[in-house]
Amino acid sequence: MKISVIPLAAGADKEVKIKSFISRTLSNNTSFEIIETIPEKGLAGDKIFLFAIVTGGTESKFREIFQRFSPPYILIFNEYNNSLPAAIEILSFLRKN
Repeated sequence: MKISVIPLAAGADKEVKIKSFISRTLSNNTSFEIIETIPEKGLAGDKIFLFAIVTGGTESKFREIFQRFSPPYILIFNEYNNSLPAAIEILSFLRKN
């Protein structure tokens, strides 16, 4: 089974940060499928989705899209670009809702 990764990043150079995040965090793993365009209705089926919190400032983007996907909501982050604080804010949002 492929695991779909939904990268969330903010800022002008977000594409560069996404590529860097993927190379550092998910390097050389062919089990991952990167979702570059988030569909309007989400993706159904028996897929597993990981939300890659690439940068800070992604909390509002996550709130816009999370209902398009079925739980569980699995977040991955790294130590760069305020990824961890953004993931913590998203986790807090999920716990409240």
